Amino acid sequence: MNETERGALAIDLTDGFVEAREGAVRVIRCGICGQNVPRSVVPHMKSDHPTDWTRWVDRFIELRAAGYPYKKIMWEFRWLFSWSVIRREIFPNDPLLFGQVKVTES
Repeated sequence: MNETERGALAIDLTDGFVEAREGAVRVIRCGICGQNVPRSVVPHMKSDHPTDWTRWVDRFIELRAAGYPYKKIMWEFRWLFSWSVIRREIFPNDPLLFGQVKVTES
């Protein structure tokens, strides 16, 4: 997957999010409110933007149902969080784990 294809399925949700470094600390500028969030955007999204976070999780489930592996979903969201976050969020409803669809090739 090249740079122009990366994030194409989640670009509408991740627009404005920018990752940077402040010394050794990863900082992500929230694309919704502009706040600089240290290390992980997940707690910020869950507490400050729960409706938007729900939309992100819904997109995780849509992509997973289309056969995407966790890591490919992570790439679609421009590495704003790890694949384990995606797994944890959709585990109870993961369509692949329950044999509803098959994983697509990367």
